[in-house]
Amino acid sequence: MTQRYNQPLRALVVAMLLLAPASASAQQPKTSDTEPWTIVPVPQASLVLARDGSLIGEIGKEIRTSVSIKTLPRYLPQAFVAVEDHRFYQHDGVDVVGIAGALRDNIFGERRGASTITQQLVGNMHPDIIDRTDMSLGRKLKEQSAAREMEKHYTKEQILEGYLNQIPFGHGWYGVESAAKHYFGKSASKLSLTEAAALAAMPKGPALYDPLNYPDRVRQRRNVVISLMADQGFITQAQAASAQAARLVTSPNSGYSAYSPWFVDVVRIQALRAGIPVNQGGYRIYTSLDPVLQNAAIGALLEETAAVESQPDYAHPKYPGNRARLRRGRLTICREWWSRLTRRREMFARSSADVTTATRSSTAL
Repeated sequence: MTQRYNQPLRALVVAMLLLAPASASAQQPKTSDTEPWTIVPVPQASLVLARDGSLIGEIGKEIRTSVSIKTLPRYLPQAFVAVEDHRFYQHDGVDVVGIAGALRDNIFGERRGASTITQQLVGNMHPDIIDRTDMSLGRKLKEQSAAREMEKHYTKEQILEGYLNQIPFGHGWYGVESAAKHYFGKSASKLSLTEAAALAAMPKGPALYDPLNYPDRVRQRRNVVISLMADQGFITQAQAASAQAARLVTSPNSGYSAYSPWFVDVVRIQALRAGIPVNQGGYRIYTSLDPVLQNAAIGALLEETAAVESQPDYAHPKYPGNRARLRRGRLTICREWWSRLTRRREMFARSSADVTTATRSSTAL
């Protein structure tokens, strides 16, 4: 009975999948003898798309879609260079002048680092070899040696491209393409100068400079990045003034056309059962979900639930401030509902040996 129940959904998902790995190299893992100076393929996300081709979810160990630096507007990599490593094009992987300045500032009580973009890439790409949480001199020297070696084998453009695709931006999103889609609802190739500078503000602390949670803080640091770009000749003063005056507008739905993680979870399960390694990333999965109908259904459910809970004779548990959350936006409530449903599913799964039944039960709630 369970098998017959799942067959139509499996056929639907598999029949509507156009599953093509983004690149063969993206699936190749690092080997144990990888040198810390090598630029290796990084994990990619599998994209789950609605029937109209819009993004509804991602599957993978790291949510990332790597892009070529040639597809990006020039001011995007320039923004990162301006704030993270303004002597990037002059040094050999280690900024000796920057290290001297950092030592001087540390003596006078102002703690700051002097890691170059190359050093950051080495540490972020090979955390099993270069542990950047280790503050010892030995780790620093090992990182510097690997950075200098990397500069001997790769061009500045290759290093900068690797860096832009590697760095974390919070929420499990890695690389500028993923960050652009989730924070601004567009590809990195379409970012404006002010949006590019906002992303460049984040590596200092993705949680502290999260555009969704701290827009005012991000706006201030964004303007610092823009000033640095003007000072270093990447943009004109007129461009800087215009970009600094622009509002910081983020995507209201984290880049998704419809919030449907339960549907995405079923897609993942059915794809894996069909032998498709979507967890390894690099796939595009086309499904039958209609974002307009999905959003309408969720909105109707939330509004009617709020109406039922507001009745005088309603004596059951309810979500506090449901109407207030409705005014804040449906996506917030969707996340809260999904969080509660996920916890219920986990509790159910622990008490049942049938994972499939647990998944079906939670989806039906």
